[in-house]
Order: sequence, then structure tokens, then C-alpha cells
Amino acid sequence: MASFLSCIPPRLPARLLLVGVAVAALGTGCSGGPKTHPLKGKVVFKGGQPLTGGSIVFESTTGDPPWRAGAGIGPDGTFTDVNTLGPKGEVINGIVEGEHRVKIDLGRGGEDAPRIALPARYRDFEKSGITVKVPTPNNEVTIELDPK
Repeated sequence: MASFLSCIPPRLPARLLLVGVAVAALGTGCSGGPKTHPLKGKVVFKGGQPLTGGSIVFESTTGDPPWRAGAGIGPDGTFTDVNTLGPKGEVINGIVEGEHRVKIDLGRGGEDAPRIALPARYRDFEKSGITVKVPTPNNEVTIELDPK
């Protein structure tokens, strides 16, 4: 902000200065943005077997375009530190408040790919049938998958 202020002529009327500062603040994201919440959880199959890798992806059911968030799934099926992708490609900590559809992404394969059969429906927001409403109790959720 100091560099912005140094460009203002010294005799600029105070009202115009305040307008300029307000516009600069809006342009830098000081206007707030969407309300986000931390989210962590676990992805398991019915019976408790964890999904051992890949990532979980969330897509808001409102907004145009919808907000997308995600996190990696660890070898024990847990995920932490869900982050949202902002409109300019920036990473926003947490997940936007509201309802989200969920899909699982196993990546492109290779050595680190989970060695588990996952029904194809879970790889698609519309077909997975999984939704999460944020905020959640204790900012935590368990996603249970049907292996069939």
C-alpha cells in the first residue's frame, strides 16, 4: 500500500484520496471474499477399509462458476487442509460455505496410484451421489463409499 500512496500528488483532495484507497483495497481482496471453513476427514469403504490414496474434490452447488476445493487422501484414508481454488488461480485456505458435490480423483496412475478398485461413479460429481454441507460438525466429515 505504501507504493500506491507514494504515487498520489501531495495536494490531492482528501475525499479523492479516500476513494482511491477504497478502490485499491477492493482490488487487493480486502473486501472479504467467500466465507470459508477448515475441513478434514476420512474416505472409507463400507466396513471401514480406507481409500488409500488419490484426492477428494469438492464442487459447490451454487455460484457461476462453482467453487472447487480439494485435498490429497493419505494411505490411511484421511485428508486434511482442504483448500479452495480462487477465481484468479490463487489458493484460499478452507472450503467455501454451502453445499458441495464430491468426487474422488485417483490421478493418472503410476507408482503412487492407489491399488484399489473404485467404482467409476465416484469419479464424477453428478454420478457420485455424495454431498457435503459446510460447515460440518467439528469441521470434519467421513465419506463412505460402496465398493460395488
